[in-house]
Amino acid sequence: MLNRILRTLSGVSLAVALGISSFVSTQAVADPGPAIVAKADHHLWHGAINSPAGFDQASRASILVYVLALEDMRKLTDEEMIASFKIKSVNRASVEKWLNKEQMLSLLNYQRASKDCLANEWTCIGSV
Repeated sequence: MLNRILRTLSGVSLAVALGISSFVSTQAVADPGPAIVAKADHHLWHGAINSPAGFDQASRASILVYVLALEDMRKLTDEEMIASFKIKSVNRASVEKWLNKEQMLSLLNYQRASKDCLANEWTCIGSV
C-alpha cells in the first residue's frame, strides 16, 4: 500500500512537494537527538482548513510529504544519519522499527482523511 502511495507521489511536482513539506512538523522522539527540529509554517498552506473537507485535504497533503520524508530517511546510511542528526550512533533495528510504525500510522491516518476524497483531487491517490 505504501509503495502505491510512493509511486503516485513520484508524479507530484517538486514545487508542490517542497511547498507542502514546510507544512509538516517534526518532533524529537528520544534523547539524545538533534538540537534543532523542523518547524512548520502553516501559513504556506493556502487552502481553507475550517471545514472537514479542507482539513482532510491539508492532512492528506501533509501525510504524503511525511511518507516521502520517511522513505528518504530509510535510504540514509548510518554515517549520513549520524552527520545529519548530530547523534553519536545509530541503532538500525530501532530506526527501522520506528520507520515502520510511522508508515503504518501514516497509512491509517491517510485512509481516514481519504474517506470522502474527490476523484480529481491531487491529494487523493485512490484506494490504499
